Amino acid sequence: MNMHNLRIMELDLTKWDPQPTGALQKILTTELRIFCPSVEFIAFWVGGTRFFWTLDGDNWTYHYETGQNIRFEPIWKNV
Repeated sequence: MNMHNLRIMELDLTKWDPQPTGALQKILTTELRIFCPSVEFIAFWVGGTRFFWTLDGDNWTYHYETGQNIRFEPIWKNV
């Protein structure tokens, strides 16, 4: 399957055991980028918390939120 234009990905990892920590999320983010090099934003849902990674040059930046974030919420609507 080719996804050359995919920029945003959100995955629900709530049922994963053990729950992926920041280091494991970064590994998963890096692996996903290998198979989909166009992705620039990856979010992982764990329960009610969204951990999101944004690509800044060649580095991934990590953030998390437990509520609605005005800055990143409409990002999928603009793509």
